[in-house]
Amino acid sequence: MINDNLLFFQKLGFLLICFAILSFTNFLFKPSSLYLKEDLKLNINKANFCQLVAVPYVGKKTALKIINLRKKLGYIKDISQLKNIGNFNKFKYYLKVEKDAS
Repeated sequence: MINDNLLFFQKLGFLLICFAILSFTNFLFKPSSLYLKEDLKLNINKANFCQLVAVPYVGKKTALKIINLRKKLGYIKDISQLKNIGNFNKFKYYLKVEKDAS
């Protein structure tokens, strides 16, 4: 009986120590994001139709409007040039304009 209780408390203590160590290491060594939010945005001047359609809130019609505007202007200098396209306030967070438009 005493050995059973002792064994139980040893197992419990071991589990608590393991839990504490895992919690502490997870706190110290949090995995950092490999990418910045800006890196995950799609460059509007290099994106093709399929890539644009994959952007949230951009459907086929919106993707075509973006591509037509890009053709008309040569390239887009600022994301605000798309403000007349529907859902702009929703999809603008997923797109970027790189300074080098080559």
